[in-house]
Amino acid sequence: MIRSPLVVALSTVILFSSLPACTSRQDSIIGQSHTASGNEPARTLCVGRYTIDLPQSATDVHLAQSFQGVDIDVTYPATSAALDEALKRKLADDAKQVGSAPTLVPAQTGDRDEVVQVWQGGDNLYSVHGVLLRNDTGFVFSAGVTGESLQEAKAVIGKLAQTIQLRDTLAVPAQQGFCIERGFIPGGYAGGETATLSANIPAREASLLVSTNSEAQNTGGGLLTRLISLPVPLANLMSSDTEILRRGEKTVAGRTGDEYAYVVKESKDVSFEWNALTGNNHASEPAMKIAMDTGSAVSPDGRGALMNLWEDLLTSVKLR
Repeated sequence: MIRSPLVVALSTVILFSSLPACTSRQDSIIGQSHTASGNEPARTLCVGRYTIDLPQSATDVHLAQSFQGVDIDVTYPATSAALDEALKRKLADDAKQVGSAPTLVPAQTGDRDEVVQVWQGGDNLYSVHGVLLRNDTGFVFSAGVTGESLQEAKAVIGKLAQTIQLRDTLAVPAQQGFCIERGFIPGGYAGGETATLSANIPAREASLLVSTNSEAQNTGGGLLTRLISLPVPLANLMSSDTEILRRGEKTVAGRTGDEYAYVVKESKDVSFEWNALTGNNHASEPAMKIAMDTGSAVSPDGRGALMNLWEDLLTSVKLR
């Protein structure tokens, strides 16, 4: 797994044009419609090595991810021109992090399938970018590294480009592996896995976040431990400003975590959160957070339906 600073100063760009597709019924199962909260049909979505059922009316569904320390951005529908623009935005972000425009240096040479560009904006700081276009789906791989990890980063991205498979957004692969936006990385745990699903649920005027992080440190303990440890003035402020709906230990997908739900007294907004710490098996027990927040006031009569939705969401979470 690549471990590196976030500041990026030099870019290596690798262009790939093909990869295997995950299309057979033996390799994946298209999520079936079933009933969610309020008798609304639901759809099963794959998030990293987990799945969750969302109401079919959910909108703005997006999955962000990294694998072995490599960030993976997905463009759909994609063209070569669109990927070029995506890469330019990445390089512009690199420049912002460095604080000055990086300097182009002579390109490194590779085999005929490899296109390399080198930019430098600091001492011994690099980023490696791989660009992959498969049908109408584009992937941009990015990793910030020091010079000592440059070759490792190139190898990881090269392997990703060879092994990543296309995946329908509703497909849940039957084989072992890690789901990303419109893609799938087959195989066992290799380190540095993060996945974050975000969505809006219009029926309840709520936003949802589901995240997993295999490398998260358990600093500070669980959610409830951190709340108990708040400085007294902040704890008193929270106590006076919020009404607690639920607080305690709760098991989700076989994992023990902390649940905390509250209403902001002034705005009447409602927030739910469940957290679990990283376990001994980082692949199946990553740090995990599930959160749901309303964007407007919820009446006391409306809290029951919201609570039912939250329960259905937690109950639906499963390890693939």
